[in-house]
Amino acid sequence: MIGFLVGWWRARAARPLLWWVLGLLAYATLPLPQEWVLLLIVGLGVALTVTIGRLRHGGHQPQHGERAWELAERLGDAVEDRIRGGHNQPGQALPTAPQGYVLDAPPTPGAGVVYDPGALLTTVVAVLAAEGLPASARPGLPACAQLLTWQRIGLAPGAPAPTAHRLAAALAPGAPRRYRVMPPVLLAAVICVVLTEDRVLPAQITTDDDEALIAASQMILHALGVQPADDAGSLLLADELTPRYTPPLPHLARVRLLSGAQLDRLLADPELSGESVGRVRRRIMGRLAQLGLVAMLGRRIGGVRAGSAGHVYTLTTAGHRFLALVNNAPPPARKQPSHTPGDLFLTHTLSISGIYVGLIERSRGGGFHVHSFVSEPHCWHPVGGGAYLRPDAYVIARTGALGHCWWLEIDTGTETIPRLRAKIRTYRDFLTSGGVGPDGAPPRVLFTTPDQQRADAITGLLGATDDVITATTHDRAAAFMIDELHAP
Repeated sequence: MIGFLVGWWRARAARPLLWWVLGLLAYATLPLPQEWVLLLIVGLGVALTVTIGRLRHGGHQPQHGERAWELAERLGDAVEDRIRGGHNQPGQALPTAPQGYVLDAPPTPGAGVVYDPGALLTTVVAVLAAEGLPASARPGLPACAQLLTWQRIGLAPGAPAPTAHRLAAALAPGAPRRYRVMPPVLLAAVICVVLTEDRVLPAQITTDDDEALIAASQMILHALGVQPADDAGSLLLADELTPRYTPPLPHLARVRLLSGAQLDRLLADPELSGESVGRVRRRIMGRLAQLGLVAMLGRRIGGVRAGSAGHVYTLTTAGHRFLALVNNAPPPARKQPSHTPGDLFLTHTLSISGIYVGLIERSRGGGFHVHSFVSEPHCWHPVGGGAYLRPDAYVIARTGALGHCWWLEIDTGTETIPRLRAKIRTYRDFLTSGGVGPDGAPPRVLFTTPDQQRADAITGLLGATDDVITATTHDRAAAFMIDELHAP
């Protein structure tokens, strides 16, 4: 038993759970005050949150649980003051506990139990403010009422809510966070303690009631403009990762892969030399890889002589979840493949990325901006009957009120002429029959090729009068689209 406990203690990720187990054993074997039950309830939620975060990020973030523990300590102190001092209205000084005060066991709530949803909402807003997430209370009132209804508690504005009032008065606002995210299980634990202390919720609730409490906490967070974050590691990364390291992530979210050389072009700074840009990129990508947000493929473009510029990077599932959190978006469904892609896939995907990088570079000079760039498979477009057009990318470039949309077909010289002819016919039939793209307008189609000879061969298949479908080289693709955007 001792060896098991020592091994568990050495496993840093499980250490918070071990503390909770030791606290539970102490409460079961020693004549400790009943307040320990409340602290154990909060401690379980905090321990699970911190443990999951540490397991997912491999122990790279030693400070992951600090905010959760601080909130638990403040909550414990506030509850202890409430038990010792009785009910005070918000704003009154907290009284000193009288000598020899003993807490009676709270009765089990029964039929006719009521509670003030406004008092509960005040507590939730105070907890969020303590976590650096200030919010306006009014939008959360219906969600708080729904939470009480799901727990079979009647709604009674003005009903006694001593713990809720005292907790709201005891919590001081914390430093504002950059991102408005919070684990719903932590908020659910706080609400559970408050309702239990105010004797409207049993000390032991069913699994269904517990799940309903967490679901209602998610609703409350959404209503107050806070993103529920089940991924505690990504939540804390969102606060700890400085803006200096985040610029590559949106680019990697738009395209599947980026080489080191392409990232150098995206991160270029007029005040830095080429070597300095390379050093900055290596430092940024090394940090992101250490945190598990990006991965570097085992295959290198250009071989060993290409150096770090030949490294190829992709966004991991954790990276997609991180971006979803900071953008207040739903967690992504798709997962990134763990295997290294083959040469053909790598060449094709990096050709798409090259056109994207060319557009971003040219947009820095002003005159237009890249409104949208969506790569496959998210750019595939339904045409009816279960069939899809399958372009390699969908682009919208805008200048003022004028915008051009394009479907890109990236040709690497491996497709046969009959296959290209059939693909051209599919696009032409769709567009000439009145078909429109994702934004309600008919896009133009641009085939891009490795060299001019291949582009000329595709142009021969199109015909001289075709202005809806055209062809150019990969290197000329970005300039071609911009020229067409500015053409009279």
